[in-house]
Amino acid sequence: MAKNMSILIHACCADCLLKLLAVLKQEAGAILQESSILFYNPNIYPREEYQARLKAVKTIALEEKIKLIVPNYKPQEYFETIGGIESDFEDELKSDFSRVIMPKQKLRCQKCWNLRLNFLFKMAKARDFTIVTSTLLSSNYQNQNEIRKIALSLAKKYQIEFHEVNEIDHGLKTCGFYKQNYCGCLFSLIEKSREKYAASKINNPNPKYSKSCG
Repeated sequence: MAKNMSILIHACCADCLLKLLAVLKQEAGAILQESSILFYNPNIYPREEYQARLKAVKTIALEEKIKLIVPNYKPQEYFETIGGIESDFEDELKSDFSRVIMPKQKLRCQKCWNLRLNFLFKMAKARDFTIVTSTLLSSNYQNQNEIRKIALSLAKKYQIEFHEVNEIDHGLKTCGFYKQNYCGCLFSLIEKSREKYAASKINNPNPKYSKSCG
């Protein structure tokens, strides 16, 4: 990388951002000072989750002295992109998960990655960044191979380099920041809740008759 280059970094959360920055500091070095972080994640649900992640990313951006770009939060862009949910069910989401139409994970994830990465490249083109990268490559919840395919295709389309970071330490322990236990979207939240419920049924199949601790 030449010193006149700048990087636009798409960030989905603080944990993934810290892991990515740890590698970029070795690979890009001083170039990070000419770069910015883009927090574009209309997939994140609910709004409280979005705000929690954004707050943590803001803290990192401030500490690292990297400019942060935050477009307006518009979750409808995500739902319109992937389909699979009926607007008249919106008021019932919190109490009646069974009425949510669940699109297939592979399909919805590919559309979500494409939505966010396409926005990343568009923003980079508009603001004259020469390189882009994304924390999607450092997330334990994502398919990095599929993300690379989408990103490299977009790189050809927009004529902007996509930096494929090497040897990300997915096990790197980060602390002091908000951490989530699901990808971010409504559907992954439902799936995680169902997993927890199924696990609780296995560990305690007869909660009605379990002994109290008192």
